Amino acid sequence: MAHKWTDEENEYIKNNYKTVSKKELCEKFNVSMASINHKYQRLEITEKSIMGISYEWSDSDIKYLIDNWLYKEDSEIWKELGIDKFGFGKYVVTRKRISLGLVGKSKRIRQNKEGYKYYINYDKAVYTHREKMEDKIGRKLLSNEIVHHIDGNKSNDDINNLFLCKDNSEHQHLHNSLECVAYKLVQNGTIKFNYETGEYYL
Repeated sequence: MAHKWTDEENEYIKNNYKTVSKKELCEKFNVSMASINHKYQRLEITEKSIMGISYEWSDSDIKYLIDNWLYKEDSEIWKELGIDKFGFGKYVVTRKRISLGLVGKSKRIRQNKEGYKYYINYDKAVYTHREKMEDKIGRKLLSNEIVHHIDGNKSNDDINNLFLCKDNSEHQHLHNSLECVAYKLVQNGTIKFNYETGEYYL
C-alpha cells in the first residue's frame, strides 16, 4: 500500500534533506527507498542540489587524503572518512583531491585480484614489489627473477617483507619450506585441524 504523505512530512523532508540521509528518511517514515526517490522527484530535490552540500574538511581529513590518495580509490576514502552519508561522497573527495593538486590518476597505486599492488606507466603495469626490490639492489630485475612476500601478504611491500629469488625454482623451494614448517606445527599441536569446517586453525 502506497504511503500517504502528509504536509508535515513533506515539510520535514524539504527542511532536512541536507542533513538527513535517504536511508534515515526511509526508517523515519517506514517507507521504501523507491518511495523516497519518488518523493524527491515530486519535491524537485535533485542529485545536483544534494551534491551542492558543502563538507567541512578537518585538518585530519586533509592529511588522510594526502597520505592515502595514491594508494586508495576516491570511493574508499569517502567511505573511510564517513562522507558517504548522502551518496555523493566520491565527488566531494575527487574535487578536494584535485584542488590540492593530487592528480595523475594513471600512476595511482591499484591492486589486482591476486593482491599485488601496481600502477600504470604509459599503458604498462608496474608492480610495486618488484620496483622496490629494484631500488634496493640498484638494477632492473631479470624476467626470471621473482620477488617473494615473506609474510604471504602480497599487498605488504615493505622492503623487509621482500626476498629476491633467482628463479621460479627457488621461489617454489621457499613455499615448500614454509609448508614443511607448517606441518611440524601441526605435529606439535600449535596448528590444529577443524574436522567440521575442514580447515586448519591456530
